[in-house]
Amino acid sequence: MAEPTRSRFPWSAIFAVAVFAPANLLGTPRTQAQDKQPQPAARSPVEGQRVFSAGHSFHVFVPSILSDMARAAGIKDHTMVGLSGIGGSRVIQHWDVADDKFKAKESLRSGKVDVLTLSPIHLPDEGIENFARLAFEHNPKVRVTVQEFWLPFDIYDTTFKQRPAKVDHNAPTGDELRRLHAPYFQSMDEHVTELNKKLGQAVLYVVPVGQAVIALREKIIAGEARGLKQQEDLFTDAI
Repeated sequence: MAEPTRSRFPWSAIFAVAVFAPANLLGTPRTQAQDKQPQPAARSPVEGQRVFSAGHSFHVFVPSILSDMARAAGIKDHTMVGLSGIGGSRVIQHWDVADDKFKAKESLRSGKVDVLTLSPIHLPDEGIENFARLAFEHNPKVRVTVQEFWLPFDIYDTTFKQRPAKVDHNAPTGDELRRLHAPYFQSMDEHVTELNKKLGQAVLYVVPVGQAVIALREKIIAGEARGLKQQEDLFTDAI
């Protein structure tokens, strides 16, 4: 299987501006030897992104967080174009909304969306390809991010019909969590790789939220997450 395209959505760039710009601006006294060395090119300003988001409850908070990060980094031209929020949704449900209630298709057809963020549940989900093709058709430079998530109830059930009477989030080890999530992560990686091949270039990117959650849970287990004593501290409910 080809290596999946991982997200380069500018969250990392925003952090870089916030962290490194002050040091670059302050400067320090230079020696004569340092002055003779070639100097790195000046960093280009980070451009704001025009973002449209469509997703379920594990995702609808993303636009406001991105806006907060952009403001904190002094990126003034960041724009939240729109949000299609449907609880417990697959991407196809956003595509099928009557009369384009959330203006998702209208916004993409305008060509004025730089980044489209999506959050499917389990695959297959033809809505991902539908949105990606429409976005790419009207803006060949668009990026479509596809958010993985952590598995509800700590089980892999594509039907969502299994509802354990009790979930002990403290029970699984890091290795167990990774084995449990592996088929889900693989299905997402393969789907994004396949769609990028169909489109002829890297348009879609996986945002590995679920893997980040596992990494944090491993740190909690190891006692390395300050302020978090047990995995259960991350959850407000079984999901």
